[in-house]
Amino acid sequence: MVHDQGESMKVSVVVPLVGSAGRSAVERLQRCVESLLRQSMPPQDYEFLVVAPAGMNAPPAHLPRLSGDGSRVRIHQVSDASDAGALRNAGLALAGGEYVLFVDPGTELGREALARMHALAVRNGSDVVLGKASGPLPGYDGLFRRTLERCDVEDAPLFDALDAGHLFRRSFLMDAEIRFVEGHPLADQLVMAQAYLTAKTVTVLSDYPCYVRAPGDGEPAGSDAWAERPLAYVTGLRDLLDTLVAGTEPGDLRDRLLGWVLRTEILDRLSEPGLLSLPEPRREEFFHAVRALAADHIPARLHPGLSPTHRLRAALLERGRLDALVEFARRCRGIKSQARLAGLRWEDGRLCADVRLEIVHTDGSPVVVVERDGRFHLDPALVAELPGGPVDEGDVWEVGDPLAGTAAEAMVRDRDADVWWPVPARLLASVEPVDGTPVDAAPIDAARERRLRVVLAGTLAFDPRTLACGAPVGRGVYDVSVSMTALGFTRRPRLGGDRTPTTQASPAIVGGRAVFVQPYWSRPGGHLSLDVEERFRTLGRELATRGVGSARGRDGRVRLLLPVVAGPDAAVRDVEVMLGRGPAASRVPARIEPGVDGVLLSFGDGIGLPNGHYPLTLHIDPSDQRPAVPIATATVRSGRIARVRGTPYAQTPRRGIARLRGSWMPRQTLQ
Repeated sequence: MVHDQGESMKVSVVVPLVGSAGRSAVERLQRCVESLLRQSMPPQDYEFLVVAPAGMNAPPAHLPRLSGDGSRVRIHQVSDASDAGALRNAGLALAGGEYVLFVDPGTELGREALARMHALAVRNGSDVVLGKASGPLPGYDGLFRRTLERCDVEDAPLFDALDAGHLFRRSFLMDAEIRFVEGHPLADQLVMAQAYLTAKTVTVLSDYPCYVRAPGDGEPAGSDAWAERPLAYVTGLRDLLDTLVAGTEPGDLRDRLLGWVLRTEILDRLSEPGLLSLPEPRREEFFHAVRALAADHIPARLHPGLSPTHRLRAALLERGRLDALVEFARRCRGIKSQARLAGLRWEDGRLCADVRLEIVHTDGSPVVVVERDGRFHLDPALVAELPGGPVDEGDVWEVGDPLAGTAAEAMVRDRDADVWWPVPARLLASVEPVDGTPVDAAPIDAARERRLRVVLAGTLAFDPRTLACGAPVGRGVYDVSVSMTALGFTRRPRLGGDRTPTTQASPAIVGGRAVFVQPYWSRPGGHLSLDVEERFRTLGRELATRGVGSARGRDGRVRLLLPVVAGPDAAVRDVEVMLGRGPAASRVPARIEPGVDGVLLSFGDGIGLPNGHYPLTLHIDPSDQRPAVPIATATVRSGRIARVRGTPYAQTPRRGIARLRGSWMPRQTLQ
């Protein structure tokens, strides 16, 4: 059956329904369908195809309720189809859209996902469009740092995204005869490899989360096969390597792709924690099978380009030393990255964080390189006395340049949306002696050695106006993490530090929308987070903690001077203040306005209160029902605010504010 809407249909969304159609599966599918029915794309421009095997233990005859009026959701049962690949192939044949999007039942789509991906595809003539994902598998990597209108496998790390849940030009898949191999353990990886090697134009959409994935979704089909069926996985990996060789000419591109397979699909599997989690029989099966595969398909010339730890694993694999690989994985299991904040400040509307990163052992001691006779060797705690004898002459492992491959990526995670956004970083890698002596203090000779730590230090710049891949971030809390790679280890810790005056930053108002941003230390753990537009922390509470001052303008109006930083393009913000407490309180319009002397809070007229002294509270969002904290005392005379006394509570602990709220303000007096 072929859809009769022909070329008028822009996108066909294909969802394979695999396994049981029980209550849980139907509920997940229901949420997926509902996300499709909420799309901003006009209804007549897309369709939704649920494809299920005819032999399901609970045939989907009861599923038409998912389709509403039945105009956009079509349900098909397919004979002789038992896995997702076969069902996707059937959906591709049934699809009537110019583009086809493959979606797993546990995935929901962002409201603008189809419209945005299709618009980019049409504008760029794309064969494939990759969309950013949120959820437990955020899809954050170097590929999604920014939107790429036009790229290909030569100039972008497309192999970082090998799951098949992307938008394809249907004619591209049909003409290139790209299909899913039924029952193949690496079906997704094979399809994506063929697509990337064949496509003329690939587009990467990074500034909008297209997919909201449930736990377990978003990984390429067969991603767990190496642990569950090691021999089948290695057989599938051989097919992937054959595909890469068949689709490339000898040269740099082929070597880069083969090196990617060696690192991610072989050596990473032989490291912690994966290798240690395998039962011993499967561990041996995988090791011997993948060793034979590497010997036959991976040229040895790729080894020198690996990181020190990956070169070590490759050497142990080549020599058949499984026991040494297991022991090395145990020693590396506790290694972590330490990200410490040294300073925090606002500059030109950006929050600048001075950071220092290094790789450390479980006990906090640095992972070192040992300089001996002008050569660098990996930390003896990791390589000394491995099973089976010395790894290298003298039981050391030469590192080469200890700074090669050292890198860091900073990111923030939107807690509400579970979306990751990249943060610009200017970090410099260096080596420092562990004992604190200068690096160039004395020449190294054969009788002397020096222990060095690898350090990355520099500045991260958080710009709320462009943080979402060029777009402003919305209301929410954003947790800061920094991923560091050094000596072949990659770890992603939260950014922490000691609470000192240099690591505290005032709230700020930034951008033409006058957005409020409050840096703070989240608990537990003491990690840096950013609260945008009072998601959890009210500005009034922050001001009460820091204290505000009073000021009088040239027009004679009384204003409050706020401890808030203003960005260079910060606009005026209309807010509301409340004078007094309870039902008798008066709501007064106010403005927060950046000025030469700082950020000022000015008040309107027409205050319907008798003369007296009243507590003043600030409301950025009048609909917010959280208790407001007084930030000043206002004196009302003749229907106007005649005087405001700010709060000098810069040293008041936050836990004391609640106690002070009921006692520190003078009682209202009539005059």
